[in-house]
Amino acid sequence: MAGMYRTVMLYALPHIYLADVFAQPALEADYQDGSLTVVAKIGGAPEQANGYRVEMQLFRCGSNPCFAEPVSGAYRVTPWTWQKSP
Repeated sequence: MAGMYRTVMLYALPHIYLADVFAQPALEADYQDGSLTVVAKIGGAPEQANGYRVEMQLFRCGSNPCFAEPVSGAYRVTPWTWQKSP
């Protein structure tokens, strides 16, 4: 007998997509200030991703944004690395 006997899920992704996001908070010794490092990886065809931008916004309790405008970065994509453009 041939065929699939297990549940199979198929899905499609666009040519360029947000593949992974890693956020690492750090709190200063005074417990008043901190920083947030965010690494975003774009997946898909690297040759089509040049010039894409990733934006992020941090929100306080009550849905109030911390920044007037989202923080963004343009990314230069190479086949082996993802580097933020200057």
